[in-house]
Amino acid sequence: ITITIEKNPMGTMKYEKSHLIEGPINHVFASRFIVVEDSERPDSSLNIASVFTKNWKDNYFEYCKKKMDYEINEKDIANCNLIICHTLHSNIFLNKIIDQLPIELSHDEIKIGEKTVHGENLAYQLVYPNPLNHNKYILLLGANGSMIDSSFFEDLSYKGWFEYEVFKQRKEESVATGYFNKYWQ
Repeated sequence: ITITIEKNPMGTMKYEKSHLIEGPINHVFASRFIVVEDSERPDSSLNIASVFTKNWKDNYFEYCKKKMDYEINEKDIANCNLIICHTLHSNIFLNKIIDQLPIELSHDEIKIGEKTVHGENLAYQLVYPNPLNHNKYILLLGANGSMIDSSFFEDLSYKGWFEYEVFKQRKEESVATGYFNKYWQ
């Protein structure tokens, strides 16, 4: 008798959840992290980064580390979870890895995995293994339009019980929230 056990039956993803990277979003804050600011569109993404870091300071009485997207280096990738603040295709660091993440962005929709949300001025949060260091996270905080409701990105260390969320900003409505499976699919 031969028994074959297939570790990843989907066979398409490189990642598997473990105690190091198991989600949800609030797990990002269990170890060192850097907020990665967008240098190409600082008007809107700086707003996300600024609101996030101010909120962190208000809650924990400590500033969190911030760097510009072009300043992220190998040491940061090796040692830190990266919180990437951006608007549509505007973050230099994110543009290097976006093809390795389960997200597609356009001006009128956001697709995460198999879920597609249509609309303009959508905001989203997504945690995923860092393609450059599978033992660390990437947390994307972004939007597909120019309007940013920064309150959507507050208190993620408390409220981030999911692995992704898409939010219609004009209606202040969460329209897609969920988890990936064991293989981050």
